[in-house]
Amino acid sequence: MLTAVALHAPVSAAPVVDQSNEPRAAGFCFTNDSFSCGQSFRQDASNISGGSFYVDPGYGDGSAGTVTISVYSSYGTTPSGLLASGTVSGVTQNSGWIDVFWNPVALTSGTQYFLIMQSTNAIVASYSRNQYADGNAVYIGSTTAYAGFDLVFRTFADDGATQVPEPGSLALLAIGLAGLGFGLRRKAKSQRAE
Repeated sequence: MLTAVALHAPVSAAPVVDQSNEPRAAGFCFTNDSFSCGQSFRQDASNISGGSFYVDPGYGDGSAGTVTISVYSSYGTTPSGLLASGTVSGVTQNSGWIDVFWNPVALTSGTQYFLIMQSTNAIVASYSRNQYADGNAVYIGSTTAYAGFDLVFRTFADDGATQVPEPGSLALLAIGLAGLGFGLRRKAKSQRAE
């Protein structure tokens, strides 16, 4: 019973979307083992806890693979200054939003950072034409910033909410403590009877 209580841990508030560019168009950014791309952005929050790209059906090779989304502090022909990274498996071209989360990392609000996607299978990220004012698409291996293009992406931030136990957690805790108290009383009674 106590194991059930211990396993039912408090749940923190979900990450909140900080930056978002969601108008969708055809595929633009091809990624696989050799190619990757991303988006420059400026976070409003003072941290980042995840990133997401949208992949449109109808492109890619149809196989399932692993996608890694990372955030970097700078970019030349390749990104540098890795700040955080996360991976998700079983991603296909029909996955839609690919969300990856990590422990919140401190950022300087309003500073340019780079969200980069890499994949083990061939998938294509969606884009919009210059819809996001605080950045643009980047293609790894190229110094050219695609000023007329933005990937469809989101970044997440930890809103700093304290952890709040779910009602089910509190109920399990009460049941566990009652059971523990009952067991201790029975043990004490049996020891007195001996």
